[in-house]
Amino acid sequence: MIDWLRVRDNIVNIFFVLTAAIFSVIALSGIVYYINANWFYDFPINNANLMKEYAHLMEYLLNPFSGELKFLYFPASRSGLLHFVDVKNLFLLNNIVFLITLGLKKVFKIKLRFYAKDAAVIGILPVIIGIIAAMDFDQFFVMFHEVLFRNSDWMFDPVADPIINVLPEEFFEQLIFMFFIIFEIMVYIGYKKRAKELS
Repeated sequence: MIDWLRVRDNIVNIFFVLTAAIFSVIALSGIVYYINANWFYDFPINNANLMKEYAHLMEYLLNPFSGELKFLYFPASRSGLLHFVDVKNLFLLNNIVFLITLGLKKVFKIKLRFYAKDAAVIGILPVIIGIIAAMDFDQFFVMFHEVLFRNSDWMFDPVADPIINVLPEEFFEQLIFMFFIIFEIMVYIGYKKRAKELS
């Protein structure tokens, strides 16, 4: 017999963990970018202006009421700007789902708990994807964009959209693996809390 309450709780918690992990990565991305800009890359713009540009971009992506994106120090093509519109919509969708799951958890009193078998099933997919990404991140990065975006606007021309020169692929690689780690940690926390309750 199916335990529908367990299914409900798992679905809500999966979406909660997924969106919370994405939200956490977005929130921490500025620190990761700062470290990259100061220690790993020599970008064609001083670090103070670079961080100001990054903060400006993130404010646009996260603020649902922000107007048209205009970079402070870089020109941009129409297709490049349209890609950032797509990214903004994905960010806003993630945040909306995150808030909905928070509401559902409060209304139905759903705690972050996973039974051992559920945690194993939920946690294995990101591990598999992470291994695939580690084997050939360039190909994974292309597939990642092809899945999320139904156009080719993400294929930036460095001449028309020089912003891509200060957003290296390695930066996104770090963020993606950070997502996998945060996701797995949250699933593990849910498993440990359930195990503690059952002990």
